[in-house]
Amino acid sequence: MLALLLSLAVLCGARSPEARLEHFRAGDGTTLAYFEARRGPAVVLLAGGYGLSHLYLSPVGDRLAERFRVIMPDQRGTGLSKLREYTPAALNLDKLTGDLEALRKHLGLRKLRLLGHSWGGMLAMSYAAAHPAQVESMVLVDSGGMNLEFSAMYSAGTASRLKAVLSPDEQKRLEALMTGPPPMTEATKDEISRIRLAAFLFHRDRAEELERYFRRDPIDEREASLIVDDLKSRRWDVRAELRSLRAPVLIVHGREDPMPLSVAEETARTIPGARLEVIDDCGHYPWVDQPDRFFALVLGFAR
Repeated sequence: MLALLLSLAVLCGARSPEARLEHFRAGDGTTLAYFEARRGPAVVLLAGGYGLSHLYLSPVGDRLAERFRVIMPDQRGTGLSKLREYTPAALNLDKLTGDLEALRKHLGLRKLRLLGHSWGGMLAMSYAAAHPAQVESMVLVDSGGMNLEFSAMYSAGTASRLKAVLSPDEQKRLEALMTGPPPMTEATKDEISRIRLAAFLFHRDRAEELERYFRRDPIDEREASLIVDDLKSRRWDVRAELRSLRAPVLIVHGREDPMPLSVAEETARTIPGARLEVIDDCGHYPWVDQPDRFFALVLGFAR
């Protein structure tokens, strides 16, 4: 279930024509890709999933590139950062945090400004726990929690939200698709994702655009499973480390996100000085549901 929950970041945008494809070498020698728009101070955007490339964050990157040097990495195993093999040794949290540190050194940055969405927020917090002195600031956008306790709440929130927003016919269709005989086809997975997207947007009329982008960047479930298994096996919990973090932190959370507000509130209480901003009439993707409010908060914090 956690693999499915972490895989519900389904918005994929068009890559900015100003963003250039670049590469860097990770600590284990793996060559990884990132896209860069060179303007001003650097900020690194971390995508959700796990299993999505940077693409769905391109609308955020495009807007921030008006003032910042935007770095959008394809995390290992995703997008153009493909691996020769997908094994626990090749794809795990230590590798991912190490990749961010290698990227920082490659870019010649003393510290990183991080903006992480959903799973990307969890990765940002993991990096901050491992390298607190190298974090200049963090923006956590509808992020998962500081440990895995959020999973059950997120699952319940998703089910509740779907029951509230789906029509009876849509609910019946979703149940039929979810309980159909195996194996589940790609077409079935696409339809399930399309219906479930209603739980993650306040403005359902914007779902069609998101579906089109999502088809360009489907989640690779083997990647998601590897990360989820790794987090479970290590009993991932960064609360103790984040209690001593001194970097400025902005937490943005949509009030209608299936991720309970209590998850963001706990993070705000734990990180000293963290600022929580809740956006009304907003789901899991605030730059889609409430772009003006979202970018005003992020750009104001960055300044």
